[in-house]
Amino acid sequence: MNTPETDNPLEHALSVAARGSQGYPELFRQLLKSHLLILIPHAPAMDDLRPGERLTVSLWKCGDEEVVPVFTSVERAAEGVAAIGDVEGARWLAGFDGATLFQILRRSNVWVVINAGCGTGELRLGPTMIAKLADGSILRPSVESLSISGPAQVVQAVDYPIALVDPVFRFLCGCPAVQAAWLLRMMPAAGENAGIYIFAILAIDATPQLEEDLMIVLDQSHDAEFSCGVLLLDPRHSHHAAIIHGTVPFYSSLSFRVPSPLLTE
Repeated sequence: MNTPETDNPLEHALSVAARGSQGYPELFRQLLKSHLLILIPHAPAMDDLRPGERLTVSLWKCGDEEVVPVFTSVERAAEGVAAIGDVEGARWLAGFDGATLFQILRRSNVWVVINAGCGTGELRLGPTMIAKLADGSILRPSVESLSISGPAQVVQAVDYPIALVDPVFRFLCGCPAVQAAWLLRMMPAAGENAGIYIFAILAIDATPQLEEDLMIVLDQSHDAEFSCGVLLLDPRHSHHAAIIHGTVPFYSSLSFRVPSPLLTE
């Protein structure tokens, strides 16, 4: 389905995320900072409403579930109401920044559908996801590379788990700091870490956000049942240098040049 062009950053992030988990880090950031609209049955006094307080919202039937419809713009709200045929429904819109709205909705244990019935496509969020958006932990996934140690080997192209590698590759294409990336897998001798996939990244001036965003991509991939970690490579480290100099990366930027092998320790 072709989605309409839009200048709305959140709607653009939704369209990117619809193509794969590589778009989820930016989608979650946009959901938290964007202005979101919900349908309500009457015009309340909104000025004193605080996160955690109850808010009466309109529910729509989607399949066998009742969900809270949330919209990214007035235009999407009008489109959704027309598509659903909500002739008896709410005629008032209440607007919140995303962080506040998810804090309000988290206590209701409801499902949310972003842009229900809209040509931009829908996004369904369950109670667990809403809770993670509400407390911001959705942007702070655990980075297993901080505790992983043991022997690992480079995974060959024929053995790549495509559902994991493809969204990471697409995500890295939008990361100018990343020079190259390799996929490793912990060997049986690694004990409790055996079998864990490690995405080894060579980057210039990498920030903690890079690791966190990669973990979001992996958590939201179709193969999220696989345990994964992220490792930032240092060419001065002998084991890291062996990977960089001796193996072929699954991703490399146009500017990638193998660092001097003399810079090892």
